[in-house]
Amino acid sequence: MTSDPTELADRFADAWNSHDMGALAGLFEDAARFVNVVGMFWRSREEIRQAHAFSHESMFRNSTLAVKAVENTALAPGVVAVHVHWHLEGHLGPTGEPEQPRDGVLLLVARETPQNGGWQIAVAQNTDAIPGVVTIPQR
Repeated sequence: MTSDPTELADRFADAWNSHDMGALAGLFEDAARFVNVVGMFWRSREEIRQAHAFSHESMFRNSTLAVKAVENTALAPGVVAVHVHWHLEGHLGPTGEPEQPRDGVLLLVARETPQNGGWQIAVAQNTDAIPGVVTIPQR
């Protein structure tokens, strides 16, 4: 738990960089939801922990995640959206080859849970930033 929702970004990165998926999962509510950058959808703290543990034993085992910027938007009393702009290096591709660094945005929707001592993530969605790609407005 954290007493300030902006700390969630740094605590997420710290857990990622130490490859401590128990600590990473501890940032989430029991029934949290997480959609990763390729659209995989996990529906509990334990699914989030298991999926990240698997990837940190393989493709992310030597990766480092840096928080570039954090933006908070209050949504309601005790509910905040935290946009985490990140940079990732040291990860591997599907066949084990080193990948180019990546950037993206992680959206964390967190709730204040005073009975549990702070803020926890209820919903997360991660998005890769793809350089040079723009969307075309619908007409």
